Amino acid sequence: MVDDENGTPRLWVLEANYTGQMARGGWMADSVKPGDEVTVIINPIRDGTRAGRLGTVRFSDGHELQRAGDALGTRRSPF
Repeated sequence: MVDDENGTPRLWVLEANYTGQMARGGWMADSVKPGDEVTVIINPIRDGTRAGRLGTVRFSDGHELQRAGDALGTRRSPF
């Protein structure tokens, strides 16, 4: 949930890569738990819908996880 400009919690939908790629990038089923406060960097959908493509998740302790399997992930393409 993300608070909007009025402080109302709003649900956002995020898309990521398939679970195998995410796991190879360090993600686990419990990487983000209910109640965790995180900062999420996304590529938003152009039509203004509260949705987008996951980029980076930054945790309150400073560590980060990125979308894996592409140019933004922890495994980079050689091309």
